[in-house]
Amino acid sequence: MALLTALAGGAAGQDSSAVRATERFRDRLFGDTNSALKRLGYRAITGLVQPVPLSTDDRWRRSLAVDVPVGGQQALGLGLGLVYSAPVRPGPAPLRAELKVMGRYGVTGSSDLRIQFLAPALVTGWRFFLLAGSERMVRTPYFGPDNKEIVEDSLKERYSILYYRYALLRSTAFVSAQRHVAGPFWIHMAGQARHYRTSAIAEQPTLFAEDVAAGRVDDTTRYTGLEGRLGFVIDTRDDWAAPKRGAYLEALVGLGRLRDDSHGSARAYHRYLVGLREFMTLGERGRTVLALRQRFLLPSVDLPYFLAYEQLTTGLPDDGVVGPRGIRLHAGGNQIASVQAFVSVDVRREVVILRADPMNPVRLWGLVLADAGVLGERDQSFSELRRAWTIGLGGRAQFARRTLLGLDVGWTDAGLGVSVVTYFAY
Repeated sequence: MALLTALAGGAAGQDSSAVRATERFRDRLFGDTNSALKRLGYRAITGLVQPVPLSTDDRWRRSLAVDVPVGGQQALGLGLGLVYSAPVRPGPAPLRAELKVMGRYGVTGSSDLRIQFLAPALVTGWRFFLLAGSERMVRTPYFGPDNKEIVEDSLKERYSILYYRYALLRSTAFVSAQRHVAGPFWIHMAGQARHYRTSAIAEQPTLFAEDVAAGRVDDTTRYTGLEGRLGFVIDTRDDWAAPKRGAYLEALVGLGRLRDDSHGSARAYHRYLVGLREFMTLGERGRTVLALRQRFLLPSVDLPYFLAYEQLTTGLPDDGVVGPRGIRLHAGGNQIASVQAFVSVDVRREVVILRADPMNPVRLWGLVLADAGVLGERDQSFSELRRAWTIGLGGRAQFARRTLLGLDVGWTDAGLGVSVVTYFAY
């Protein structure tokens, strides 16, 4: 309570009132240093307000990584992994280079194993992102083979939201490189290979199982896909994790080919992405941030449901059209769509600053958020596209450059929405 009730006045630096309240809370709860557990708590809280000196050690370090996914495919899960990382240096990127091996398992039975290498600041003039992994997902959204089925409340109430889900085994290998040209301008190049295996959820009535019985889709269908991407990025953000100033413009063309291994047929497609994110501070103290986002995605043809689920980005592969990183607070996904166009507005406020160090900040954020967009398929007219919107409130606790934990709550076109997140949506 001491952290939440501390007032956030004064300059844009460390809040002395919040620091004093935190120290009083520490002394009251953990002042008895005869206990080993209390000594641990005392040191942990002291570390929140003390400055962290910049390390000059250039050696890579090994560490254990723990992840607790909440919501999504796993509902609630546990992930364990190993990380091998280079020391961070000042700059917009929150990491210099990192190799991570992570496995996760959820209460739903969904699981994944991935190896990723991120190097946005290891080699001068280059950014690299590499990923290899396999995922078993038993709650993948499905709204018909053409992504046009609308959720019927009667079926949802009778069978739960799992009626609009299917099981997907997906393996992927992804490599991306960005080459600096001049100023904030980067050329983006990427390639991705995928393998899919789809099936109905066992012992559960689903729309997917009905479509299998009717011959509209095949159960246990196997697909292999290849996709190449080329585009550019203009990046002037002052920070990647919690930007306060700058902009991020991305334009991308993806050319792909998808082979149906079960029938020996193949199809080609291409899709285009244009996205813009802008950040600016409001007021003299610079503690309030206006964050804007616009995104437009258009494919050449209607994409199959499992491919439309995957977002086209200039970062690592991402899933879902409606979710924490898209149109927010639509729990479990709303509708999968090949065509996307939406805008977002956030007003973010640094409510409490315990440590103002830009390399190791500790602060509490509050935000007001709003999203609005249209979703649909390539062969639909504008009037046939689905409208989706969100308005809500949120908060983030930031314990380090890359460590955020928060909650968003609000109202959407589909009803009340709640989301536990570990990042800002953009």
